Amino acid sequence: MVILSSKIVLLFAILFIAALSGFASEKVGIINIAINGMMIIGALSFALFGTFVNYLNPKGNSNWTQIFGFVFAMLITSLFALLHGLACIKFKANHIVAGLAINLLGSGIGLFFTNIPSFAVGNHIFNHYNILSFDKSQIANIFLFITIILFVIFFVIFKFSKIGLRYSSIGENPYASDSLGINVKKYQYSAIFLSGALAGLAGAAFSLDFDPFVGNVQGLGFIALALLIFGQWKIEYLFIGSLFFGILSGLGNFLPLLSNIPRSISDNSILFSILPFVLTIITMIIFSKSSRPPEHDGKHFSKDKGVI
Repeated sequence: MVILSSKIVLLFAILFIAALSGFASEKVGIINIAINGMMIIGALSFALFGTFVNYLNPKGNSNWTQIFGFVFAMLITSLFALLHGLACIKFKANHIVAGLAINLLGSGIGLFFTNIPSFAVGNHIFNHYNILSFDKSQIANIFLFITIILFVIFFVIFKFSKIGLRYSSIGENPYASDSLGINVKKYQYSAIFLSGALAGLAGAAFSLDFDPFVGNVQGLGFIALALLIFGQWKIEYLFIGSLFFGILSGLGNFLPLLSNIPRSISDNSILFSILPFVLTIITMIIFSKSSRPPEHDGKHFSKDKGVI
């Protein structure tokens, strides 16, 4: 049960950080269905970083150097996310189509690198790291603390700060924000950059949890997108929803590994595996009509032409 608990905690952290990625983007009116593709780039970047560090030091990576791997994954994914920003902000492409293209591109890049013998061993890229943990059970791992810190920071900023109010006002009415002298496009690009950084961090966490990297993140980015709708773009609901989905995903992935549970439960572990994805579809159906995203979500901002 200790192993299961540690996996649930890590999955909860991955889903919450990934959901924050979508939250950051959509608060300024940029729909982001590309979380999954961005997570793949983050997971790939982290795995390649670990491979490179292990090449420099074949005796084994210092576990603490993985922190630099997190930064590397966040930076690379942020730059990758700017492609989505360019398409939606500068070229005014349809946000859904642009996000789909980013997902396909991310998946293609992930599969491409896992088929290069210099990086991959049998289509697997090992990061050569163990997750940093402050207890033997690995429940109090570094991502649990990162998740709590991010929850507090985002909650405070978007509830009480001027910066959070500006981001929210752009998502609701960028023209009103622009009339007050706020540089709307600067805030939108910064939100996309932040969205990429968070998706990259979530991808790095995935790479640690599901080592080796095999070119995908098992669709967790799409679950994060459903969490955003389920949580109604509110930080506190995202936190609760991520914990719930993390428990279901953890049960599905790791019940077969537990020898001290009834065989009937273990044999039906596939039901727990598909539950998060079934709930993702159900969530989309139930909340699609009643959900209230930012008013300007998915629309383009143009000083000259108005809403287009």
